[in-house]
Amino acid sequence: MSQAAESTFGTSAWPADRVVPQAWLELEVAKPEAVGEAVAELRGRGLEVVAEAKVEPWGQTTARLLSPEGLLVGVSHLPSFHETDDAGAATDETTDEAGAARSTLDLDTARRWLEVAVAQAREGEAEGGVPIGAALFWASGELLGSGRNRRVQDDDPSVHGETDAFRRAGRQTSYAGTTMVTTLSPCWYCSGLVRQFGISRVVVGEARTFSGGHEWLAEHGVEVVVLDDPGCVAMMADFVHRHPDVWNEDIGEGADGG
Repeated sequence: MSQAAESTFGTSAWPADRVVPQAWLELEVAKPEAVGEAVAELRGRGLEVVAEAKVEPWGQTTARLLSPEGLLVGVSHLPSFHETDDAGAATDETTDEAGAARSTLDLDTARRWLEVAVAQAREGEAEGGVPIGAALFWASGELLGSGRNRRVQDDDPSVHGETDAFRRAGRQTSYAGTTMVTTLSPCWYCSGLVRQFGISRVVVGEARTFSGGHEWLAEHGVEVVVLDDPGCVAMMADFVHRHPDVWNEDIGEGADGG
């Protein structure tokens, strides 16, 4: 099994006989300590922990478990999306006690935008490519462009999901206020694109299969929202399991280690 496959779900060992997730369930809890309580209960019901509870720099706490039947269960506490007004819309950006910036984007909007990127990823997968999709939105919610990783289809290693969406958005005089939505944490190449053109926010479907430059972007003033979407996790887990060589090539971990 490749190094990339072994790192899926953040675990250092991925046995060859471990079931690939076939379905997923996301549980959101009200308090960070409730994540550990839920994990303990699920372990008692026979589920295996494939990613221990981890507190991310932006305040999110998430753990993942896998049932013998292939049900992937995520248990998360998402403080970024619980600081809302009575109407459920996100209020002004705030900072928690740890100093992590909280998002001004409401969860429903983030997930709705992610669906566009996921559709692109699935289309790319159907074409025989790497299932990573992206979409670029104005602050108003207008879709500027969407795209997918087409390095296999086009025999072009520069066509990642984010670069494809960016190109399809066409020429813009400014990218201030735009949001790049991607199914997977952006690599350094795509993270550089976000910084170069001043894209204001990045929404990441998941950062467990690959943790690229999203933390670096957050450190440099880009608002980052990681949804830890179980569907995105399962989609990439299945692809890495079936095509480790193509995956290693895509993230720059070829046979020569470059």
